Amino acid sequence: MPLSVPERLAANCRKTPERAAWLGRLSSALESLERRWSLTLGAPFEGEDVSCAWVAPVSLADGTSAVLKLGMPHMEGEHELQGLRFWNGDPTVRLLEADDELGAPATISATAPAPSRQIEAAIQGVAETGERMACQRGYGIEHGIPARPNLRK
Repeated sequence: MPLSVPERLAANCRKTPERAAWLGRLSSALESLERRWSLTLGAPFEGEDVSCAWVAPVSLADGTSAVLKLGMPHMEGEHELQGLRFWNGDPTVRLLEADDELGAPATISATAPAPSRQIEAAIQGVAETGERMACQRGYGIEHGIPARPNLRK
């Protein structure tokens, strides 16, 4: 099946050489994760909110539904895995698998039955929500989650 890339994500990837290279590796990265994590990939989420990650529903080998997110390199996603690991599902999605070596976050998160737009919004907003809550609760830097200055308020 040919790789489908949401238009806003593709447009953002054309903005820098690093992102363009990431987009060029996306298909092989997805194939590798599909094999390694025994996934069945669904079609990626589409829409104007899909601008910085390839996000799609997946089925795990045991039939569990989840969401795979493979983020393009960008500032807001830089510490996403650290935030997801720290929060461990409260108040964010629960991280089931992660890959630190792809040059950008690759995660599988647990989902509850919900419309795909709600799942997409939850996955896309994890990094900023985790950073903001870490700062508000004073956890950020002490737990390896450096926050951007504009989130410290």
